[in-house]
Amino acid sequence: MTNLRTSSSSPSWKNLPLALVLITATVTMLGTASICRAKTLGFGPATFKIYSPVTSNLIGEVHFRVTQSDDGAVTVRSDARYDNGDYDSEDDHLIPRPGGGPLKQISFSHSFFYRDGKPERSSEADFATGLGSCTINDNGHAEVTRSTFNFPADTYAGAPVVIPLRNQLMKKAGVVDFHYFTCIPGPRLVTVRATAGSPAPWKYWPGEVVEVDVQPSFGWLTSIISPFLPTVRAWFDPSRDWYLVGVESARFYRGTRILMVGVAPPSKSTAH
Repeated sequence: MTNLRTSSSSPSWKNLPLALVLITATVTMLGTASICRAKTLGFGPATFKIYSPVTSNLIGEVHFRVTQSDDGAVTVRSDARYDNGDYDSEDDHLIPRPGGGPLKQISFSHSFFYRDGKPERSSEADFATGLGSCTINDNGHAEVTRSTFNFPADTYAGAPVVIPLRNQLMKKAGVVDFHYFTCIPGPRLVTVRATAGSPAPWKYWPGEVVEVDVQPSFGWLTSIISPFLPTVRAWFDPSRDWYLVGVESARFYRGTRILMVGVAPPSKSTAH
């Protein structure tokens, strides 16, 4: 049985209880892959171990596969497996922008499953039509919420969120704002602000890395709201062409917090 709800596309700070976890639903997939050369901003395949940031125990692993067509379009697919048997998968599609620049995301799909194969929840977005949907399954009952958005050109979801973060670092910009689609738990389009720190040691990776903190931006209200926002952090290796080496977030809205760490440092000659 499916229960369908349709909501408006205008995000508002009044949705604060949901916005407190805005990026936990899909920024998990931030730990997806390295991005290729700055000129093409393609993705490279990668494997990340998944740890509990609370206990440091290993709880799973995620693999990413990337294909690129002759016209420059890129498809990113991921499969995450957890030790308790749960798993999830994501598909992202991107195309080159006319005149160059970072790849443009055109679609996003992320599905979560219980250990017995039954669907738990999913999120989808079509950036061309503006349709975004979020589904939560409970004992065979699927509740679907849909909204129509006018997605700005700088909108990302799931794995491709790495693109504006890495661009920020390559341009030596301390702060970058962009838009992000996520389910919290219904579909939302939110402005996100990412702030980069200075190179520093990180126990999970050799050498120094740069930490990027990601939070929703609510203008003058941000300083009031920020103490109640969830921690979302990503780490990049400046010595390897800003290779993404780790992400701390949550699996999905109100889901288990996780820390994703790259399996091994890529060689400096291959991390393109």
